[in-house]
Amino acid sequence: MIAQILCVVLIAGLVGAATLTVGEDEQFATPQQAIDAITDGDTILIKAGTYEFNESIELWGHTDIRITGEEGTRLVCDSEIDNVMWIVNCDRITLSGLTATHTEPTEDERCYGNVFGIDGCDDITIENCEINGCGAIGVYTNLVDGIVLRNNFIHDNTLWAVQHEGNDLLQENQYLDGLTMEGNTLLNNGGGQLDEEKESTSISIPD
Repeated sequence: MIAQILCVVLIAGLVGAATLTVGEDEQFATPQQAIDAITDGDTILIKAGTYEFNESIELWGHTDIRITGEEGTRLVCDSEIDNVMWIVNCDRITLSGLTATHTEPTEDERCYGNVFGIDGCDDITIENCEINGCGAIGVYTNLVDGIVLRNNFIHDNTLWAVQHEGNDLLQENQYLDGLTMEGNTLLNNGGGQLDEEKESTSISIPD
């Protein structure tokens, strides 16, 4: 009897999981539309293409979600103050195959949004993604336990490649509680931070 009950539960779980497809002439036109329609256990498949939006893609309060981009999938946030993607109060989320970035600001402006912002989550995996400035921080975490960054290209972010629980990283670091980094390439991050440090330490010589 117990075995029969377990079998029914497993089958129900498999039946309940769905793949939601984003793209031209697909079920959903934007990633956010698909996220708004998911239930726990679902997968979102984003077809190749550029998706521009003026505020964060937001995922709140979900479990066991996978968001996968085909090769050539680009998420571009036009807002300089929002994260490209913001994940809040979620568990067991996987992001893969995504290029995520902000629109390049003008010379007299600066990007304050992060690329991936993760708050109050457990067991988050980001893999095979291009995490591209001008985001202030490539991957920002707050109250996150168990984040894995694997085989990502994290580059040209204004301040830090990764900020994990207040620890600022410009290179791979596998020794912080709750953070595992494997096989990532980190390049040209921190340029804006270094420029600010130089300005703050410069000495003005009076005439």
